[in-house]
Amino acid sequence: MTAAHGAADPEEKKVRKNVLRTSIAAIGVAVLVGGCAHYHHRRAPDAAFPQVVLAANGSLVVNQEPVVILRKPGQTAVVTWQVSEQSGVRFNAGNGIEFTALLKVPSKVKGQPPIKLEQPRSVDSNLFGCTTQKDGLEVVCKISPEVPPGLYSYTVNATREGKPLVLDPTGWIEETQGP
Repeated sequence: MTAAHGAADPEEKKVRKNVLRTSIAAIGVAVLVGGCAHYHHRRAPDAAFPQVVLAANGSLVVNQEPVVILRKPGQTAVVTWQVSEQSGVRFNAGNGIEFTALLKVPSKVKGQPPIKLEQPRSVDSNLFGCTTQKDGLEVVCKISPEVPPGLYSYTVNATREGKPLVLDPTGWIEETQGP
């Protein structure tokens, strides 16, 4: 700095500017890394692999609602529900995921919302082929082509520390165009 004017010379201004840029970049990196560390256990929703998590209040939550299950006409759709091993939650062996009723059907008019049924239709849960695997960490459902498209209610049955946990979300099954 020059004593007479109190202003920094061009070289000192350049150094200060570089220090400021470096400080801002360091703060930005710290925020990003801190954010990543906090969210390392989460991943983006994937209809083929819904995540069932234990909320802070002790209830179950599915990371997407409804679960949208896409399949080609005449083909089986495979969906794998998962829980984290660290959560202590385990799906029940015989009924970890149970599809219970058809709630809505697709509109016959393209672009129109689904049609809510006056009465939910019960479904044959065997057509959904759900089996608990990996010591209760996964439930794999092989949904038969006989299951018509629509919005279905299903139940997640699990335990944590011997206590039952139940959740009743919904899943949308849609057929896609294709060969």
